[in-house]
Amino acid sequence: MSRIADHSLIAALSGRVLAQSAAIERTRVGVLDCFADQDTRRYAATCVRVAGTVDGGVMRFDTTALLATAADLFPASQWPCLVYGAGFEPCPDTLEQLAEQRELLGNEPDVLRRITDPVRFFALLDELAIPHPSVRTDRPADPDGWLAKRVGASGGAHVAAAGAVREQSGCYYQRQVAGELVSVLFVANGRDIAVVGFNSLFTAGRVGSNHNAYGGAISRMPVGRQLRAAVMDMLQGLQERLHLRGLNGVDLIVTDTGPVVLELNARPTATVDLYDRGSKTGLLQQHIEACRGGTLRRQSTTGPMWAHAVVRANHAVRISQPVQWPSWCSDIPADLTEFQSGEPICTVLAVSDGLGRSRQRLSERSGRVLRALACGGGARAWRRAPAHLARGGVAPAVGAL
Repeated sequence: MSRIADHSLIAALSGRVLAQSAAIERTRVGVLDCFADQDTRRYAATCVRVAGTVDGGVMRFDTTALLATAADLFPASQWPCLVYGAGFEPCPDTLEQLAEQRELLGNEPDVLRRITDPVRFFALLDELAIPHPSVRTDRPADPDGWLAKRVGASGGAHVAAAGAVREQSGCYYQRQVAGELVSVLFVANGRDIAVVGFNSLFTAGRVGSNHNAYGGAISRMPVGRQLRAAVMDMLQGLQERLHLRGLNGVDLIVTDTGPVVLELNARPTATVDLYDRGSKTGLLQQHIEACRGGTLRRQSTTGPMWAHAVVRANHAVRISQPVQWPSWCSDIPADLTEFQSGEPICTVLAVSDGLGRSRQRLSERSGRVLRALACGGGARAWRRAPAHLARGGVAPAVGAL
């Protein structure tokens, strides 16, 4: 069995999920990300925050700072392996430079170039007869029913109604499709694929201006044989053409007539977090084995339905004193952190045996976070904060729940 090499460098907009997965194997990793949250620092041997820029609610690396920090603090001679998460879709050249003289444990930059180019990616889907919404690169004359998406962006905050944005370079337009938003987490070794799980997704809903930003997910969504078979056929077709490696995710809309592909995320997704809970072997270990061409493990289709939801600021807010965060919170910000409207504050977790109950628990826990922060975040605040205070400064990203 291929083991995770000590001194692997994890680079992502947020590296917490991958660092936590490495910690299950008690593996020494370094993290370069844009948050350096408290729990990321706890899981990583070294965690360094790098500058990022926010444009229209979308965070991007300061690529110059990223490469300089990696060269100074994580030289390839000491950190010989590279695992990457979200953030490199708009800058595959940066990934290529970061991977120089390191073992790249993930898909090659050329894969990112291909799947983030809407013309090339959706043409590939057409060649494979994989259903997808209508797509165009010019703004439709009648924008009603169309979405504008930024090329290479991730996290959903870049998605807006086409009628609400002016035509601009770096965008493409996708027809809205009615149905259930679903993601599929899978692992690939360049030849074969294995589905880890289906997930029910939701967006930020009413929170801030980023209504389409990632709100959270519920794992191990029950699906019928017909849907599972249709998705497997899609993934096998993509694998034959792209030769994917490691953990990947695909976002779908499940319609009355079957699944429709929205996008492919050719790197570990946020839902990895939900399948690592309670596991003795982290999914990062499977990612490494698969990237090195190893045999894929049999995936369990049963287990608890872990779920998470992002809590976002509804107004500018500042955490002005140390907060006693409960164990069901993750992505815990540093003390004295300031947030602008729509920015993520933390993530709440819940586990249940059904979608409805999971949604309820996420909503309840999001509310508790908001009330506690409004009362200072101390131990007594988590027990006694009145419900109306949640509406003052922050709001949970579970509006659609």
